Amino acid sequence: MFDQRNSSLLAWLLDEYIGGPNGLGSDAVDFVFLDDQWSPTAGPSEVGPNAVALMGLSKTDVQVLNAAYWKNMRGMQEGIVKMGGFEWHS
Repeated sequence: MFDQRNSSLLAWLLDEYIGGPNGLGSDAVDFVFLDDQWSPTAGPSEVGPNAVALMGLSKTDVQVLNAAYWKNMRGMQEGIVKMGGFEWHS
């Protein structure tokens, strides 16, 4: 689980995780599918239903993480296109 509030996360995601040698930095990759989401009430998708409680997140924490997630998502989408890739988000 990435802490979306981390100000350096977007750069790392684009430079290493998405754009690195196993991602868009490879001639074999030109498409990225991003399917996880954050909900302002339920928290992260793709994890158990009690994830918010288990992480000790308050309602405010979840709202801040949700806003940060969507900001990073927009940044990733823009970055992927700038790298010449294609992104699809369900």
